Amino acid sequence: MGQKGRWKGAGAGGSQKRTGSARVSHPFFNEESRVFVYADEMLDCVDCGRQFVFSSGEQRFYEQKGFQNKPNRCQDCRQARKAMRGPGGGERSGGRQREMFVATCSNCGGSAEVPFEPRGDKPVYCRDCFTSRPSYR
Repeated sequence: MGQKGRWKGAGAGGSQKRTGSARVSHPFFNEESRVFVYADEMLDCVDCGRQFVFSSGEQRFYEQKGFQNKPNRCQDCRQARKAMRGPGGGERSGGRQREMFVATCSNCGGSAEVPFEPRGDKPVYCRDCFTSRPSYR
């Protein structure tokens, strides 16, 4: 327990409390059954501004997974954001295709396609030679 931003057992009040710099909601702790009882919470979506429910089930899931932050987006905005990223997950360059450069492999002399422009001062390896190097494994 004592980690920054984690839900922690509160008394019967289920109040909010500052831990570190994150503001977190504490679930209710039922003394009789000695389990946490989560309550639905209303949050504001950072994209569309609508309120959405952070359900007790979602809170339990977040706690089990170790997530330290509450969701920032409603379900619709989360789905739209995932759809923009495409099938490969997050694109590093904002959805653009990464520019590739052709070079000669320093090991076998074959063709190597790399995501950087070789300067000539360091060796460049093709995929097969790179993955077979001992330092890669």
